[in-house]
Amino acid sequence: MKKIFASDYDGTLYLNETVSRTDLEAIHDLRGKGHYFGLCSGRHLDSLLEEVDRYEIPFDFLVGNNGSAIMNQSREVLKIHTMDLENVIALREFFRKELSLEVYFLAVNNGFTFGNEIYQTGSTFMLNHTNTFDEFLSDNVSILFSEAIDPRNTQAIVKKLRERFPHLYIFNNQPFIDITQEYVVKTNGLKHIADYFKVSYSSVSVIGDSYNDIQMIQAFDGYVMRSGEEPIKKASTKHVNSVREAIEDVLKD
Repeated sequence: MKKIFASDYDGTLYLNETVSRTDLEAIHDLRGKGHYFGLCSGRHLDSLLEEVDRYEIPFDFLVGNNGSAIMNQSREVLKIHTMDLENVIALREFFRKELSLEVYFLAVNNGFTFGNEIYQTGSTFMLNHTNTFDEFLSDNVSILFSEAIDPRNTQAIVKKLRERFPHLYIFNNQPFIDITQEYVVKTNGLKHIADYFKVSYSSVSVIGDSYNDIQMIQAFDGYVMRSGEEPIKKASTKHVNSVREAIEDVLKD
C-alpha cells in the first residue's frame, strides 16, 4: 500500500542550517520502496524550490504557504488558493494602525514570491527583496505574512489579529505571522496531495516542530521533533530526533 510522508522544512528537515545526509538517505529509501515524499512548509514555492535544488532533496510534491500553494514533482502547479482582496486591504489597514510598531513589515505573497510594506528597519529576512506590497495587489494573493520585532511577542500579535479577523486562519510561525483564508491549512493541502496520488488519508504521515504544524500533526497522528517548541510536543506522543527516525518508524508497518 502506497504511503505519503510530508515533512515541515525549517526546524525539521532543515536543522542546524543544513539538511543531513542521513535524512536524505532515508528519503531515498522511502521513495525507493514506492512511497511519496514531499515538503509541507510555510515557505513560498520559489523558496522551497531553491532549497530542494541546493540540497538535492528528492520530492514528489511541495506544499507551500501553509497549504495554499501546491506543486507536483514536475514542478507543475496543482493549486493556488487565493484570498479575497477586501481581506487583504483590511489587514493592511489594521497593520498600519495597530501593529506598525510591533512588526518589521507586512508582506503579500502570490504563491511563488512576495512584495512587502516596511514599517520598521532591522529585519534580516531576505534583505535583497525589493518588490512592493502594491505590486501584488493586482495578482492573486495566496497568503500574507509578517515578522514580529520581538519574537516573544508573536503570540500576542496573533491573538490581536484573531480577535479582529476571526474568519481568517492566522498562524504563529515564530517570529513570523502567517495569514490565510480560513480553510487553507497544511492539513487540507496534504489532503489535496493524497487525493492527487489516490492515497488514503490514513496512509499519510507528517512531521513538524512549530505552531503551524499542530493541526496536521493532530490530523495525521504525526511526529514531533524533540528539538521543537515545548507546546508543540503536546500535539503527539511520537517524538523523534530527525526525519530519518520518523521515516524508519513509518517503514516498519
